[in-house]
Amino acid sequence: MKTKMITYIFLVIILTELLSMLGYGLLEMKFIVIMYGRNLPIQEEHIMGIFYTALPVRIFWSFLLFGIILGYLLGKSWWRIVYVERRHWNFKQIRGMK
Repeated sequence: MKTKMITYIFLVIILTELLSMLGYGLLEMKFIVIMYGRNLPIQEEHIMGIFYTALPVRIFWSFLLFGIILGYLLGKSWWRIVYVERRHWNFKQIRGMK
């Protein structure tokens, strides 16, 4: 049971991390479009030596940290809802059949 919980929380962290990086990518794309629209130069910064970002590096790390923290909290709460309290949806109840 403990291994299942750890795996569940880990996978929720991965999911939220992917979503936070998607949000960061969309924010960076919007920033680049605005900067090019105003004919302003874009300063690139290094992340871990090989990746570049147009936004400040602290924004990247804050999205990364936010995704990990939110994933852990969501994983713990969803575990409690689904496996402890058993309040997950039942497809028979959704369709009106009991």
